[in-house]
Amino acid sequence: MRASNRRVLNAAARIDSQETRKVQLHCQPVSNAIPLTPLDLSLDELRDRFPSRTVMATMQCAGNRRADMQRVRPTSGDPWAPGAIGNAEWTGAPLAAVLRAAGADEDATLHVAFDCADECSIDGKTFHYGASIPITKALRPEVLLA
Repeated sequence: MRASNRRVLNAAARIDSQETRKVQLHCQPVSNAIPLTPLDLSLDELRDRFPSRTVMATMQCAGNRRADMQRVRPTSGDPWAPGAIGNAEWTGAPLAAVLRAAGADEDATLHVAFDCADECSIDGKTFHYGASIPITKALRPEVLLA
């Protein structure tokens, strides 16, 4: 693996509920603008305004067992061995409640995109880690902002 392809997860961001960091919602459909009620919520506001739920979830890195997969054919990314997996109890606001409060359209063609406070570096460029999920998944009761 060349060093220029290496991803680096920088130190985890420390967030306390009194900080000015806000949870910001922006919805953008694949086509045609859909009106949305802007929501800028502090962590305390998120906790106070929405119910909380607790779920047990198994988290697995997409690269878990990539070293084994590379024996079959070449893959991109770090060659993780087994073990990039774990179970935890998570407590937070149901994402569906927050999206509905913002008036998000439940059209199955939409995705919900996330940017987090943690920073990553690739090829010397630093950015906030992000991902997206289909809105049909975001609206499931087990999906939390935790």
